[in-house]
Amino acid sequence: MAVCHDFIITSVFAILLTPLGNALAADLYAGVDKNHAFKVRGFVGSVNTILAPVLSGFVIYYLSRQQILFLCLSVALLSLYAFSTIKLPKVSTNTADTHAVNVLKVLLFNPIERIMATVSAVANFSVTPILAYVIPYKISQEFSLPVLYVGISEGFFGLGMIMGSAWLLAVFNHYLGKHHTVAVSTVLFALGIVMTALSQNVAVLVVSMFVLGLVVVMFNINSTAIRCTATPKALTQSFEFVFLAVCIIPIPLGVMATTWALSGGYLLWLYMATAVIVLLLSGVIYFHQQIKQVYRLTADKLPNFYQRQYPKLYVGVDTAQP
Repeated sequence: MAVCHDFIITSVFAILLTPLGNALAADLYAGVDKNHAFKVRGFVGSVNTILAPVLSGFVIYYLSRQQILFLCLSVALLSLYAFSTIKLPKVSTNTADTHAVNVLKVLLFNPIERIMATVSAVANFSVTPILAYVIPYKISQEFSLPVLYVGISEGFFGLGMIMGSAWLLAVFNHYLGKHHTVAVSTVLFALGIVMTALSQNVAVLVVSMFVLGLVVVMFNINSTAIRCTATPKALTQSFEFVFLAVCIIPIPLGVMATTWALSGGYLLWLYMATAVIVLLLSGVIYFHQQIKQVYRLTADKLPNFYQRQYPKLYVGVDTAQP
């Protein structure tokens, strides 16, 4: 029970760190185009996806409990020291009171971020059960393969994330533009989840994992860079918390639906229906004029764009912020 409680506590803090990291990334990056800051953050997160299971398995196998605790404490202290060396930007204390701004209302009535939150929520509904549940089930029950192939399949998900954040995102953005890249990534996501459900061998499953990892990071980096830059700085952190909370809600629903689908043999139908929803959202993203507008803005025009575009949603937020 104590281990369960510890896991819940660490998971909560991990959730808290995500919006904080996204909010600080743009401030700590000195360049004008903040998209580069989120590419670096996405790349590091992608490396963690691959290295974390490998290192954890090595540590658990070779080290004792006391050695693991000492290692965790040492790494935590090293992280604290590294953080203390960061030169944080000066924050203006002359800001307007933003407590009256309802960030949930901002999310619900900002048409751009409402659509992006919906896409992310549907993605979490599908991807989290796939990684945690569908892959092990297919490897052990359908393909009758050893657990090593679970690591290989999930490793290709991480590899897709690395290649997307380190290289392919820049290629897509350069030749297609950010707007088309976000729309294409949702189409490829629909393809990836259908491939996962249809996979009859590990090769197809590995390819589908690579595609999902690639498009998830491409969508997340582009959309996060827009959201954290176009949102007024006074609301960035609180808005990220609300956005993340909304996107997390479908995860348990996805796990329950996937459990029902696997037990009843309906996984293909469930993911086909999910794919149709994602394709419809892709069409909305592609044809939505305001999404086109914000994703085609140059880096110098993007800061505080939402406040200029939807002034009634941001009443009470300091307009003097850069």
